[in-house]
Amino acid sequence: MNSEISLDELKRVGLRSTSGSQPINQDGAYIRDYAGKIPKPRYLCLGAVADGTGGQQLGDIASTTAIQTLFGQFGSKKSNYEMDPSMDTAELLREIISQVNTRILELARQKNQLQKMGTTLTAFLAEEGTLYLIHVGNSRAYLIRGGTITLLTKDHPPEGNTGNTRFLGMSQAMEVDLLKVGIVPGDIIFLCTDGLYGFVSDQEILSSLNAAQDMQSACRELVRLAVRKGSNDNVTAISWMVPASVGTRETPLKERTPATAVSPDITPQVPQEKPAPRRAAPSIPTHRRKAKKLLVAMILVCVAVSGFFLGWWIAGLLEGNKGEKSEEVSIEQQNPTEQESVGEQGGMTATASERITFPVTLLNAKGKSGLAEEAKRKLESRGYSNVTCGNAIHDTQSIAYYQTGCRDKAIKVAQDLGITARYEENPSIASARSSDVVLVLDNFVP
Repeated sequence: MNSEISLDELKRVGLRSTSGSQPINQDGAYIRDYAGKIPKPRYLCLGAVADGTGGQQLGDIASTTAIQTLFGQFGSKKSNYEMDPSMDTAELLREIISQVNTRILELARQKNQLQKMGTTLTAFLAEEGTLYLIHVGNSRAYLIRGGTITLLTKDHPPEGNTGNTRFLGMSQAMEVDLLKVGIVPGDIIFLCTDGLYGFVSDQEILSSLNAAQDMQSACRELVRLAVRKGSNDNVTAISWMVPASVGTRETPLKERTPATAVSPDITPQVPQEKPAPRRAAPSIPTHRRKAKKLLVAMILVCVAVSGFFLGWWIAGLLEGNKGEKSEEVSIEQQNPTEQESVGEQGGMTATASERITFPVTLLNAKGKSGLAEEAKRKLESRGYSNVTCGNAIHDTQSIAYYQTGCRDKAIKVAQDLGITARYEENPSIASARSSDVVLVLDNFVP
């Protein structure tokens, strides 16, 4: 994910997910907008929602694995398709969805949960003028155009003896739907899980998306509406508005060099302007020259004295800051009630007694159970209002993953829980959990 996001991108992309009334959020979601890149990309946006099946722990792992595998495989393959427009996007999606299914089957075998552990998956990939949809299960995709809303996907009914809808992980030979739809600038693509559309009508979805100032606000409002109307499931929504323009393509992609790329062996040459013709310097009287020299000398003396005191002050600061840790923060000797937090608007601060709304996911480390739920209760007692729980797939030790620019939030969460954690900026993991901070717990004392 890019650390710098344009205002246009913030307006046209939305993602919101909550565990709702459930203790663990088994939904997964992620969306990545490429439309603002230069040179003009072939693929404008990739988004997906997944709803895990097989019980709280298994469903959570399955949906998260599906999202991570989908975006990981797309990231490794898309450059070839960008370079060669003749390559078929539908074939790309078929290949990726097969690999997602294989990965979930591998995990199910490892856990002896074949035909129990799985996930629905509804994903879209947009090109200019064309939307590709890959779909299995009962999550939904809608197209909003002006005053109309159209359901693009078909809910797959329960199959076999599981009572669940069709899902990835059922078998190696997986039947999925692949759709191709025309799109125009201003269209809105909206994906959601059944925890939302089971309680919010199509007309309410249409009204919220058309009335919202931006797509993030729309997703937030629709998820809140589903919860208010009694949804007893996890609730997830993502949305994307087709941009009016997506850059230029004056030269083929094969001939383009990324705008920020600089060869390490070449020093960029800056064109030199021709100097203006010299003019004869005007004659300055002798007494004025002496006064000017005296003024310059006085200025140099002032600068030297100021520099001495500034250097002395900075040295004192550096001496006082020795010994601070950069990657681990222990707060056992600090009073948590005196700590400040970084609020949802970046530099804003809030005391522990105030409402803290940025999304946090707490995960039980591999082989652990119950820690995330205990930690959630503690955070909620300290004013956190958007905390979900789950289980880590691989991590066995405490680690805090965070979105770009959210390190202060990760430190704040660890401080409020009274634990020591390692910190890692990892937008992929954080976004797969729809959170600013994802904290894995291998130990926690309430």
